[in-house]
Amino acid sequence: MKLFEFLEEGGYAPKKSLSQNFLTDPNILRKIIKTAEVNENDLVVEIGAGPGALTEPLLATGAKVIAIEIDRRFANELPRLNNGNLEVLEADILEVNFAELLKNRGPSKIVANLPFHLTSPILGKILPHKELFSSSTIVVQKEVADRMCGGVRTKNYSTLTLFIQFYTEITARFEVSRNCFYPRPNIDSSVVRFDLKTPPNIDKEKLFSIIHTAFQQRRKMLRGSLSKLLPKPEIEKILEEIGTHAGARPEELTLDQFIQLAFYL
Repeated sequence: MKLFEFLEEGGYAPKKSLSQNFLTDPNILRKIIKTAEVNENDLVVEIGAGPGALTEPLLATGAKVIAIEIDRRFANELPRLNNGNLEVLEADILEVNFAELLKNRGPSKIVANLPFHLTSPILGKILPHKELFSSSTIVVQKEVADRMCGGVRTKNYSTLTLFIQFYTEITARFEVSRNCFYPRPNIDSSVVRFDLKTPPNIDKEKLFSIIHTAFQQRRKMLRGSLSKLLPKPEIEKILEEIGTHAGARPEELTLDQFIQLAFYL
């Protein structure tokens, strides 16, 4: 049954509070699955499965799928798609214990049309766990994808950029028109694939505390925004030693330079 027919027959209206914007273009759904390289040997975790627009073609690959959905209406309907490889979990994604859920199952792949309002906390929950997830292929708002993929010395370079770089390698991206969703959102989206990696060996809390402090005042020179940690002359000296200049601002430093800065501080 097609999405619109399913929603109409069940009397299911999308909930704005849950950021329910369902993909309706089968070509985009196929492209997502191709980008994620899903095959019959995979275990896929789908976050925010909704009425199953993406779940169904995922199952068609032969992969085992764990579909996580907080909306009871859709969680109760997803078993209609079960071909023997579907497990439905009605839950709030931020409360799911992935270590327990995926115990002894090997690394899985995340494939999801993420709830837009939860993108950052979901990424924070997933990306630090290479032992649980090998890759993540997700639909996000285009402006969020721009920040994820931001380059040094650009307006999109941000704390999010550095968080993504710390834990992953971005291996693919493509754009999705707002016209491919129901209901139609006000902005376009992007599909981004990350392959998780072992992060650098450093105190992560310390590193990201420095990065957050720096980007809270991104127009300010680092010697000023970090002056509570060390006197300005010492920060200037460190900046020069890590290959930048005394007046550097946060968007000028690469992840490697921030890591070096954290070691010095």
